[in-house]
This record gives sequence, C-alpha cells and structure tokens, in this order.
Amino acid sequence: MSWKGRISTVVVGALVGLVVAVFLVVLPATAATKRAAISGMLSKPGYTVIALAANGNATSARASHGGFSLRPPADRVTLQLRAPNGIYAGPVVIGSGRHGARAIVGVRAGARLGRIAIDVRRGYARVARRVAKRWVDTSRWARARKGVPIGAGNFGRVRSKPPRHPPPGDLDADGVPDRLDVDTNGNLILNDVDRSTLSRARTAQAESPFWIGTSLFGGWYGTVVNVDANAGAVTDADIDRSLAKNEYVSIGILPGSPELDCGGAPDPNNPQGWIGGLSYCTRGGTGAMVLTVPTYPTFEPFPACCDPDGNGYGTLTNTSPPVPPPGIFSLKPNATSSQIRTGDVLIQRVTSNGVSTDTPTMLPFVFATAPALAAYDDGQGDKATIRYPPVDPMTAPGTHGNGFPVAAGPNGDAAVTLTFWRPQRRSIPPEPGAWTDIGKLTYWANIESVGASNVPGGNIDCPKSAYSVNDPNLTLSPDGNPGVTDLSTDQPANPANTITYTLNITNCLAAVGVAWNPGQETLIHFFAADGFTTSSSTTDTGFAVFTRR
Repeated sequence: MSWKGRISTVVVGALVGLVVAVFLVVLPATAATKRAAISGMLSKPGYTVIALAANGNATSARASHGGFSLRPPADRVTLQLRAPNGIYAGPVVIGSGRHGARAIVGVRAGARLGRIAIDVRRGYARVARRVAKRWVDTSRWARARKGVPIGAGNFGRVRSKPPRHPPPGDLDADGVPDRLDVDTNGNLILNDVDRSTLSRARTAQAESPFWIGTSLFGGWYGTVVNVDANAGAVTDADIDRSLAKNEYVSIGILPGSPELDCGGAPDPNNPQGWIGGLSYCTRGGTGAMVLTVPTYPTFEPFPACCDPDGNGYGTLTNTSPPVPPPGIFSLKPNATSSQIRTGDVLIQRVTSNGVSTDTPTMLPFVFATAPALAAYDDGQGDKATIRYPPVDPMTAPGTHGNGFPVAAGPNGDAAVTLTFWRPQRRSIPPEPGAWTDIGKLTYWANIESVGASNVPGGNIDCPKSAYSVNDPNLTLSPDGNPGVTDLSTDQPANPANTITYTLNITNCLAAVGVAWNPGQETLIHFFAADGFTTSSSTTDTGFAVFTRR
C-alpha cells in the first residue's frame, strides 16, 4: 500500500472515532449565550478578538474600529488576537506578578477591560489600566519577562518546560494557548515533528478534528526547488513560484457544515470586495477548492464556490471521498511564502439554532521547498552530483530516456546511496536567517513503474528491509513505517546540511514480485513528511529515473 493509502486509512478511522468528541465542542455554545459579554477597546482597528476556553472552545469578534464585545464560551477564558492580515498577534495580558516574571492572562465573563494597547513588535497586548479583581482569573498565567509572556512574538516556539501544575489550556505556560501553540511542550521542536512527546505535544492541535496539513508536490523531477541546492542559482523568487504552483492544504472538517473564517471583512466601498485576512481563503483571493473528477484535480475559486449565504465565508465540504463525513477539505492556496506561513489563524464556525461556536487553529509550518536529491552513488562506479535547477527538466539527467545508470553489486542487488538536502520552511523569529532546514522528518521512497509498466498495485512504498543507514543523523523509522527518520532538530539552512541513506531497489521491487532487468528504467518518488497521521504534512522531489545497466 502506498503512503497515500495508509494515510487515508488513518484518516477514516480517526475521523469516525472523533465524531463523538467533536460534539462536545459544539454543544456548549448555547450556554455561551447566557454569559455576560467581555468588552474592551483595542488601540488598533481591524483585529479579531478570540475568547478561548481551556478545551479549545471559542467565540470571536472583529474589532473593526477597535471596540469589541463578545460572549465567552466559558466562565473563564484567555483573549487572543488575530491581526488584520490574519496572522496570530498574541495574548492579551490582564496583569502581572512576581516582579514581572509572571503575566496574568485569565479573564472572567462580564469583564470590562477598557483600553487595550497592542504591541505589534513584541506580539502581545496589555490592558492600559488595572482591571477589577472580580474580572481577573489568576489561574491562567504565563511565564514572562518584564511582564511580557515568553511565547509572545514567536508563536509559542520558546524553551519552556511544562510546570507540574500548568495553567488551564497552556501546557508549557508560555502564554500561547495549546490551541495556537506551535511547540506545545516548550522543547523547541515543532509539534508536528515532535515524536518524543507525541501523545502530549499533538493533543491540542494535530489530533484535533480541526487540523491543517500542507503538501508540496513536485511533478516532474527538478521542478520543485531547494533553497540550498546550487544556492547561487536558486532565488527566493524561484521558491515562491514553485510554492504557489505546487502547494496544497488539507483541512479536517468539524461536523455541522462549518464556515471558514480567514480574517478580514467585506469592503464597505465594494460589495464584492474584501479587506484584510489571509489572501488564500478570503473573498477575491487566490484560493481554490480542489476536486478530483475522476482522477485529475479540478479547481473552483474559494470561498466563492461555497458561500450560499453570501457573507464571504466559504462552507467546508468533504472533497476527499471515500473519507466519511465530516471529511477533509482540499485547498490550493496559490500563495507565496509571505502569504501562507507559520502563525496564520483560521477559524471554523459552526452555527446551530442561531448560535455560533468558533474553533480556531494556527498553521504550524509550510514546506516551502522539497527534499532535493544532491547526489547518488551505486558503489559500482556510477555516481553523479545533481544540478539545481536543471537547464531543461525534460531532458536533465534523472529523467525519462536519461535515467541515472545503476549497476548491480556482487550479490546481484542494485542499490543506490542517496544524499539529500533537507526541505526548508520560513524561519520563526528569533531563528536566524530567512530559511530553516526542517529536522525530525521521515524520508522514504516510492516506486511507480519499471520499464513501460506500473508496478502491481500502483505506487509502492519500499519496505523497511530496502533501507540501510550509515549516517549518524538517521535511523530506520519506528513503528513499522517505511523509510528513515532524521534525528536532527531544525537548524539554519546550510548547503552542508545533508542526509544520506542507501536504497536497495532490487529488494524494493522483489517485495511486489517484480524484477529489474538490464536496460529497464524505474521511476522513483522521494518523500519527506512529519509523520503518518491524519494531519501529516508531506513534500516530495517529484521523481527521479534510474536505468539498470
């Protein structure tokens, strides 16, 4: 079974098992209408204020002119801000203690907060005047420096060991709630690749019914670039063109026909226009719903395709049958690395009996580049260093008719030692540089065809027995998954940062009863992913062709 089939199987089981749990998210909305509203006046207009409970329930209001009033989903909440452009703008601090080493972020229903000053540079906001004690919840606190939560400005990617008794909804007490924290347990490893604490770090985001996964697929070999490959020839503009063309987003849908709120608001001077928000999922933007009919994708503008009430928020529908309802929504952002990025806040809004319940989540990271094949060596004298980008991707070495030659070794098996550059993401402040090599990923190979025929069953993941490693940065993947897993953490992008593993192509094909004869080409895809869960993000090089000699 291919990686796609395996992930689809996981998706089906996970979504069915989560239906009951999701109803617990939706049902409390009625109670929210009975709670007194929280109000205040932001120092800047156009922000969205999110009242977030510890269990992830939320209500939100856009402060078009700065003022806001919203009924919280629970008696005690924290307030989180989304900037006019759709990116997370941090928590609202209500008070401080321990000489500035602790920030108080808990608010009670009915609180009147007065003026709230937004600090754009440091990524948080603070009330201008002392708030009455009856409206402050001191059980919701954060570690702070001079009263500023340590997670402010870095989306929660900060060193912060979970305390023995963490504040509700914030495992590492950094001030960024679990629902919006890219590093829930504060070990500087992003949730989606944090296998050491998988059961804890992914609880709040990736295993939620509302998850976001990104996929960067390469098509023809060499058309998806890597920032480190031949760095003098590859520019940020090359990366952005590749990203806009080849990036896809999958969204786990909540029950109840939710609308997707990506920020911003209708343009008062243009009934069909929109101001602010995330450009790839707001009215008039670049986003498109992806449908597969029957085997090739078609695209319809989103949210225009799916906005029956005309309010500018698209309704999410299951675009991924046979996944059962509520299913998965597929989106093609057509966005660059400055338009889709870590920190984007999306809200699913479910309305029942006139009452709306919001569930927010934050995009953890986006594969901006693919794992690039840097070199190969069959150990029998055939080897090559790969040039990026190729002069002509249709005729470059490693393409049909120009496959990399591979000879069998003394034991009769044809194996290749492969060296890759890691894929990158945009750096998260205060990480240095513009790009970061992504660590902790799983890498594997998938064979599509031999000669003129596809392998039985379609694309086949090479079994674990086909891999061997002699790289201190790698280990064979755990839990029966194919491929190898990177032991290194994220690090500044650098051409010297490579990983190497050996793939026994003969062994891989033998697993499905196929021989690789002299003169035949074989088409191999190379993948990297943050895991094999429902919400996994995946990227691949496209493919490379090897010719048996």
